[in-house]
This record gives sequence, structure tokens and C-alpha cells, in this order.
Amino acid sequence: MQMKRCRSRSGNPGYRRSPNGGTAIAALCLSAIAAANGLSATPASAQTSCPADTGITFSPDWTQGATTIKNIMISINVTQEEFTKLGDPRSGPTAARALARDRIYKCFGDNFDFIYFILDSNRGGGTQVFSSTDRNRASWGSAIRLQGVVILPSRAHMVFGATLHELSHRWANHFLETESWSPRSCAEIQTARFVQHYKIKGEEKTFERKDVTCSQTIRTGLIAPPASRGPDDDPSHWGVSSVAGQLGGFAPGTVTKVTKNGKTYWEASNFFAHNAAGGNRVPYAPLELYLMGLAPLNVVPPVTVFTGLQDVWFEAVDTSANGRVSWELRPRFVATRTVYTPRQLREKAGPLPSAYDSDVNEPQMFRALGVVVTTTDIPIADDKSTYSWKDFQNAWYWFGMKSNDFSPFKIDGKAQLKRSYPEREVLQDITGIYNLYKATKQTLETYEDDATTTSADTTAITPTGKTVSVPGAYFAMTDLTLDIGPATAK
Repeated sequence: MQMKRCRSRSGNPGYRRSPNGGTAIAALCLSAIAAANGLSATPASAQTSCPADTGITFSPDWTQGATTIKNIMISINVTQEEFTKLGDPRSGPTAARALARDRIYKCFGDNFDFIYFILDSNRGGGTQVFSSTDRNRASWGSAIRLQGVVILPSRAHMVFGATLHELSHRWANHFLETESWSPRSCAEIQTARFVQHYKIKGEEKTFERKDVTCSQTIRTGLIAPPASRGPDDDPSHWGVSSVAGQLGGFAPGTVTKVTKNGKTYWEASNFFAHNAAGGNRVPYAPLELYLMGLAPLNVVPPVTVFTGLQDVWFEAVDTSANGRVSWELRPRFVATRTVYTPRQLREKAGPLPSAYDSDVNEPQMFRALGVVVTTTDIPIADDKSTYSWKDFQNAWYWFGMKSNDFSPFKIDGKAQLKRSYPEREVLQDITGIYNLYKATKQTLETYEDDATTTSADTTAITPTGKTVSVPGAYFAMTDLTLDIGPATAK
């Protein structure tokens, strides 16, 4: 039997040795190896349970087919006031910091790259929040390892997004200055472009499709200095650029120059968002994979960025076909176009938290702690009106597992997950949804080296006809009781 080894290529070494914690780290590493190879192991610390005042409860055993994992998640019981603060993007990071510092790291060692707080709520909407911790780990309770914290407003967001999106904020966008239009400044123009008539549940409906114009632009990428950020600015996204990743942007080749009514514009053939791309329905872009340290620079194509946006206009276009009524708004704008070559992108991005290593041809393992935040006990048995432990565990395991095989979650022969609402439940198909492994494990086209290429001569950067296989990334799913112990000891 080939024994699995303990390794990490995350932003900080997986089990970095501290002056007083070498033995504990070695024990934890051995425990992880033992668990991966079906052997028994003892916890890495003499502390065997969480202090009662932390309000922490371990999840019950999770079983799917022949796989059983103990304690793959935890829950934290909070007051209604704390729960409300976590659900508000303005107060959420502060509330999460207190939970991490005063409760989680009072129980666990410093063994996690990321912490996901999932609110025990079955509401459909909500705001996701990512808080970078690499510059202020101590204030969160971590000594050396924690890279970021994500707050998700419901269990549904674990599956459908923005689980991937928020994770990518650990690495991007912190170096490109990008822009977009302010959604709050956009308004319909009262002359209807076309009118649609159709029936909804037997009732006749008429919709006027109108063009939209936007009067204000915002900054969406690097904002320096941070104190200059405006109320509508949306930093750390790709804006109006050709990155087309989890953090927004348009697909390369879909924005072209057109002349209408005697004026020259840039026009997109499809609608796109400056800050998103459809939740977990899209994989990471090549540039995002490079910044994560998962792919080499030569898979990154040149990136087009539009700045100085003016005369932003969305044309309402009828896209109805095959008896199905549909429409979309296609952006048109005046702007300055800049193209960055891969080497220029590398220079602007600077040193990465974790550089790509061509000698490592195996998936990147991250340690992440899934925390269900609740004001009451989570039912173990299935409950149609709310989520049970099984629902949270299914979603957490699915998102982090080292596989894109959804067969363990098939219901009635389809890959489905349950979405609960008061007094009812809905089964939703996840076949087209990306988990972390599927979003990062890609085969990407490579490009010629651009050592002598300038941004004005990007036609010289051509595909090589070769590809690179990116092995992907995943969250390790282990018994969390092995991580119990003081944060300073690991």
C-alpha cells in the first residue's frame, strides 16, 4: 500500500513549526496521514473537547455510500443579535472576528487556511462577505495560518454561490485598476424598444423592453489609497475587462468596436457583470488560477481593460427563440482600451502567496473549517421546513471533495440537493454546478512567451497549440477533533 504524505502548498506552509509546537505539529501531520490511509491515530493535543463557553457542537457522523467521516463540521450557537450582525455586510466581519478569536481558536489549533461561517437560514437572498486575514491574523486568533474568512447567508449559497467567488478574493483583484458602471445610476429610457405578449399561468401579460442608460461609473479593482473609496465603488473585482472569471468581466472577443449614429462605441455581444459571472455555474479563469498558484503564467492570455467609461448604454435585445420569450441588455460604451500582456500582469501582481510548482502534479489541499451559525439546535433527522445536519454536511462535503463525481448525491437518478423553505422543500439539479475541484481542475491552452511584446503588439502573443493540465484544489475532509488544542500550540 502506498502511504499518503502530509503536504500543503497554501499561502502559508501547512504545518509550520513554531518554537513550542514542533511536537504537536508532527503529531497532527501523522494523524492526517493515518486517517488518509485508514489507520488509527491519537489527537495532537491533550485537550480533548471544546470549552463549554464556546457554544461549539460537532456535527454527527456523516455517511454517504461506503464513506463515513466523523465531525466534518461544527456549529456555534449565538444570540439573535449576534446572528443578525453576521447577516449584515456592514457588521458581519466584526462579528465573525469575535467568533473566531473568542470561540473557535479557544477550541482549535491554528490549522485552517479558511473559515466559512454559514448562517442557519433558509432565506433565498443575502449578501456574502470575504474578509482577508493575511495581514491581521492575530486579531482573528490565528498565529500564522488563517488566510481568509467567508460569511454565507444561507446553506443554499454553499452550493449555488458565491462559495467560489468569495474564496477567490483571497488572491484577486488586488493589482489591476478597473472600472464599471454604477448599477444605482442606471435607469430605463421611457421609449420601449419592443413589446412582448405572452401568458403566465393562463393570464395575459405584456412587457415593454426598454433601453437603459447609466450616468455614473465606479472603481471595481485596485483602489489606492483605500481611504479614497467611494460609497458605490466595488473593489477587488475585474470590472469591464476580459478576465471573465469568478470576479466578473466579459469573455475575450465579445467586445468589439462599432459605429452607430455617427459615433464610435465599444459594444458587448452579451450581457456581463463587473463583479460576478453566475455564482458556482462557472469555473475559475486562467488568470485567477495563476494568482492562486495553481497554474503557470503561460496559460494566461492578454487581458483587455476598459477605463474612462462614458456614455454607458444598454440596448434591449429580443433573444426569444423556439417559443420561449427572452431578452437581454447588451452594454455599449465609450472608453480607453488597454491590453496587458501576461508578463505585465505578473509584474503588476507582484510576488504571489503561493507560486505555481510544475513538479507538483497533484491537487492542492486546503484546510477549511465549516461553521454553521445558529440560534437553536440543528435537527439530525430530515425536516422539510428547515435544514438538518445532513443537508449542511452534504453541501460542505460536495463543495470541498476531491472529485467532480456527483453520484453520491443522486436522488431519483439525478444529481440534486435539497433547498428548504417554510413547510416545503425543493430538489434542485446541480449537474451544471462547479465545486472547488471541478472549478480548478482544468486543461488550459498555453501561449507564446511575450518577453519582447508590448501592450500595443499583443497579436504576437499566439497560442502554442499545447495544453497544460491543472490538477485542481480541494478541501481536506477530516475528523475535526484531531484539531482540538490551543491555537498557539500548532
